[in-house]
Amino acid sequence: MDILSRVAEGMQAILTEAADIIGRKTGFIKRLRKLSGSGFVQTLVFGWLSNPDSTVEELCQTAAALGIDISPQGLNKRFTSEASDCLQKVLESAVSQVISDDPVAIPILQRFNGVHIQDSSTVVLPDELAVIWTGCGGSTSQNTSSSVKLHLRLDLNTGKLAGPYLLSGRLHDMNPQIPWEPLPVGALRIGDLGYYNLKEFRKMDSEGVYWLSRVKSNCVLYYHDNRWDLLGILEKYCKDSMDIQVLLGADERIPCRLMAVRVSDDVARLRRCKLISIRR
Repeated sequence: MDILSRVAEGMQAILTEAADIIGRKTGFIKRLRKLSGSGFVQTLVFGWLSNPDSTVEELCQTAAALGIDISPQGLNKRFTSEASDCLQKVLESAVSQVISDDPVAIPILQRFNGVHIQDSSTVVLPDELAVIWTGCGGSTSQNTSSSVKLHLRLDLNTGKLAGPYLLSGRLHDMNPQIPWEPLPVGALRIGDLGYYNLKEFRKMDSEGVYWLSRVKSNCVLYYHDNRWDLLGILEKYCKDSMDIQVLLGADERIPCRLMAVRVSDDVARLRRCKLISIRR
């Protein structure tokens, strides 16, 4: 069975039997009605998949195509806190379904016991949802108080996906609430600066896990027993490119490779302009 068939089979189970069970457990379905848990979930999933801006009236048309007779007023009344809980539990159930593809035939990736790309995306929500999903604020008066952050981890070697795990947008990427599974010995984890954490790097080192990350501009480095800041060591040793063994962190002193490549003047100028615009 290919991966598309496995995905279809897994999603069919989630959107039917699992959605009906979750609908009852969350209290969204209190008694047998024409709108079941699976009917409600399928209406929203298929409706918004077809058109993310679907109105309630258009969602009712999707429901009709699924054999569900419900008015826009009737559907609108079903958007309750229990419905929200039901949808989140369905998502969590879908996340728990581990589906993978055949390993990729890229030699450099096969050197590792899994190559795990870890990242997050933030979705801005209406301010009214701030009591559930707290945002980071912003420069405008609307739609800055609420956001949700989705965390994902993808194994490039197998296609296995962990997540999305949902947290409030204001919470840091390294929040311990994210239920990441421990990576196996010999795995490689690649993350952006949101997952930059010296204690986590030390922990992965002790567990035999490789890690790859950009380095923070204010980091402390030790090279040949001398303490350096990032700018100083780049000015001294990176003429065109650099690949040296250093110790990372003022106290942690984690052994790692520091690699850098000098960009062209045009690229450097564009990056400076971007930094200036962000600071403004």
